[in-house]
Amino acid sequence: MPKTERARRTHLGARLFDRRSFKEVFEGDEIPYQAVYPGFGPQPGIHDEVRVAVPISASSIHLLVEKVVRGITYIEDKKFVEKPFAVQQYVLTDESAAPLKVMLDRFGTVYERGPGITVTRAVAPEDKMTAMYAVEIWGRFKGYAFLSRDED
Repeated sequence: MPKTERARRTHLGARLFDRRSFKEVFEGDEIPYQAVYPGFGPQPGIHDEVRVAVPISASSIHLLVEKVVRGITYIEDKKFVEKPFAVQQYVLTDESAAPLKVMLDRFGTVYERGPGITVTRAVAPEDKMTAMYAVEIWGRFKGYAFLSRDED
């Protein structure tokens, strides 16, 4: 067991980049591109034989976006997200998200935590709780969410 912080980080980094530490890794033409999250598809200059994909559950992505929505709501408004409000998340391509981007660009506030994390939030003036969010990480991961009254 590494004793220093530097040694511990070096050890963890080596494990992270050791493909054997993942339960399932797809390589090259094994990658099921129909299941690749928008923004994480093939990149120019990277050939199929060196591409690697690690599966991440949809529920993990949902939890990440929900945590960001709940956190910003609390930090900015000092409000907890409680019933009857709920967070709904959507996976969208850039093309299908275009109408949301127009609204967020017009009415939203941008929050940046660098490097790499940008959240745009537009809050409805009627109840000051209903809101639309775009969460972007490293310019590639883009999650869209709505905080609204749950109809269930």
